[in-house]
Amino acid sequence: MTFRMAAAAALAFALFAQSGPQFEVASIRPSPDAPGMRAPVRADPGRVTYNGASPKMLIQLAYRAPDWGIVGGASWIDSDRYDVNATLPLGASQDQVPGMLQALLRDRFQLAVHRSDRQMEGYQLQIARNGPKLKAGDSGEQWNEGSFHGGAFRGRLVFHRATMGMLAEVLAGRVGRPVIDRTGVSGVFDVDLKWNPDENAPDTAGAGGPSLFTAIEEQLGLKLAPARVNVDLLVIDRI
Repeated sequence: MTFRMAAAAALAFALFAQSGPQFEVASIRPSPDAPGMRAPVRADPGRVTYNGASPKMLIQLAYRAPDWGIVGGASWIDSDRYDVNATLPLGASQDQVPGMLQALLRDRFQLAVHRSDRQMEGYQLQIARNGPKLKAGDSGEQWNEGSFHGGAFRGRLVFHRATMGMLAEVLAGRVGRPVIDRTGVSGVFDVDLKWNPDENAPDTAGAGGPSLFTAIEEQLGLKLAPARVNVDLLVIDRI
C-alpha cells in the first residue's frame, strides 16, 4: 500500500469513527400534542419514539446532560415541540441511541456544541449536624456493586444500593442545580425519601409535609449546603 493510499484509508476511518452509528430511518415533525414529553417506546427494541419533546429535551437525552447543565440557544429550544420516530440499524443496541440522536440533531437542527468547565451556584451534599441516618443497601433485590435501581416519583425517591454520588446526581435533578457529594461516606444504601413536592424552598415546610431540603436532613441525616461548584457544561454554539 502506498503512503497516499494509507493516508486516504486512515482519513476514511477517522471520518467513520467521528460520524458513528446513525439511525437507519428517522423523522422529526412538529408535535400537535400539548407540551410534555412521553417516555420512549420500548416495546420494540429496534425503534425509539419521543412525543412532544422540545429540542432541549432531545439534547439532554443525546448528551445525557441535566437541564441545568446546558447553556446557550434561543428560547424556542424550550418551547417548540416535536415528535421523533426512528429505526435502529440491524444489530444496534439501545446503548447506542444517544450517539445516534447526536448525529440526528447535527443533521436536522445543525446543532453544534462544546464542553466548558465553569463555576456556578449549586449545592454540596454534606453530613447533617446529628450525623447520617442511612440504611445499608442490603434489602430488596441485590444489584451489582456500583449500580443502583430505583424510581423517582412526585414527592418521593426510592432507591436500592445507591452510592452518595448517585444520590447527589438524582437530587440535582430535583433542585435544578448541580449537587456535589461531600459526605465522605462510602458504600451503598437503600433510600426512601418523602417530601412535599410543592415546597422546595430550603427554609419552608408546608402543612402537607416537609420541604425536600428539610426531608433530606430529617430522614437521611444529610443536608444540601449552598456552594459554588465546578461543573462540566454543554454549551450550544449553534442550533
